Amino acid sequence: MGSVSVLSRLRRAWSSLSMRGLDASDRTESRAVMGANNFYILTALANLPWAIVIMAHNSWTFVLPGVTHLAMIAVWVTALVVNKRGYTPWMSALSIVAAIAQYTFLTDVFSRSAGFQFALFGMPALAFAMFVRRHGRFRAAMILLATILAVWVYLDGAFANPWVPVSDTWLHWSAAMMVVSVMILLMSQAAFADYYFNRERKRNSALLAEARIAAHTDALTHLLNRRGISPCLDEATEAGQFCVALADLDRFKRVNDVLGHGAGDVVLASVAATLEDSIGGLGSVARWGGEEFLIVMPGLSLADGEAALERARIDLEERFREDLEGSSVTMSVGVIAAPQDAARDEVLRQVDAKLYEAKASGRNMVVAGALA
Repeated sequence: MGSVSVLSRLRRAWSSLSMRGLDASDRTESRAVMGANNFYILTALANLPWAIVIMAHNSWTFVLPGVTHLAMIAVWVTALVVNKRGYTPWMSALSIVAAIAQYTFLTDVFSRSAGFQFALFGMPALAFAMFVRRHGRFRAAMILLATILAVWVYLDGAFANPWVPVSDTWLHWSAAMMVVSVMILLMSQAAFADYYFNRERKRNSALLAEARIAAHTDALTHLLNRRGISPCLDEATEAGQFCVALADLDRFKRVNDVLGHGAGDVVLASVAATLEDSIGGLGSVARWGGEEFLIVMPGLSLADGEAALERARIDLEERFREDLEGSSVTMSVGVIAAPQDAARDEVLRQVDAKLYEAKASGRNMVVAGALA
C-alpha cells in the first residue's frame, strides 16, 4: 500500500508540474506549455547528477563546467516557475540557448571525445516541442543555432583536445552516458507527442460526438429535431409499411399569454416527455417546429398507428387535466399510413392535411387515413 501511495503522489506531482501555466495560456499553446514543462522537469532531474560528475572529474580541481551546468539547470527551473503565469516563448528560447551554450562549452572543455556535443542533436526536437507554429521564427533560430554549433564542433580542431587532464576511461563513459541521455530525451519527446496527439484526438472525438448530438437534437425538449428525424423517416420508407403522425398543441398561444413563455417552454418539455413515454418503442418522436411534433412509426398499420396516437392524446390530456390557470393542454393529431417506398414529401403533405382536418373538426382528436 505504501508504494502505491508514493507512486500516486509522484503521479500527481508530475501532473501538477507538467500542466503548470495551461490555465493562463491560449489553448493553441497548450502543447508547447506541456512540452516545455516536461523538458524542464526531466532534464533538470537528469542533469543534477551530471553537474556533480563534471565537477568531480579530476578531484574537484576544475569546477567551473559543473557550476555552469548548475546555472543551466537554474535557468530551466526559473522557466518552469515563469510558465505558471502563462506561456512565454522568450523563456523557452532562453532555456534552449542555455543548453546549447553549456553543451558547446563542455565539448570545448573536455573535447569531442566526451560526447557532450551529442546533446546538440536533440535541440531541433526540443524546438518543435516547445514552440507553437506562430512562433516559427524562434523555432527556426534554435534549430539553426544548434546546427551551426554542431557543425563547428566537428570542423574546428580546437574541440579535438581537452583543456584539462582527463582519463580515457572518463571520456568513454561520458560519451556513452551522453548517448543514453540524448536517446532518453528524444524518446521522452516522442512519447509526449504521442500522448498529446491521442489526448487531443479523444477530446476532438468527444466534441464531434457532442456536436453531432446537438445538430440532431432539439435543445428545449431533447427530442430529435427535423434533421435528426429525417434518417428515421428514410429508414421507415425503405423497411415496409409505416405510419407518420403530426401532432400540434391546441391553442398553445394561450399558455404563453397567461403563464409566460418560460412556463410555455416547461410545458413543451413536459409534452415531449409524455409523447415519448406514450409512443415508447413503437417509433421516434421529434419536435417538428414550434409546438408541432412528428412521430414516425415503422411497420405499423393504419389501425395500430391511430390507436397509438389516440393513447398518446389521452395520456397528454390526463397529464394536464388540471387547467393551467384556465389554459388546458390538448393536442390534435393527423396520422397517415403509407406503403413501402412512399414519397416522403407526399407523406408529409398528406399528414399535414390530416392535422388540419383534426383542427377544423374541433381539435383534441386524432384523424387518420391511408396515403391517397
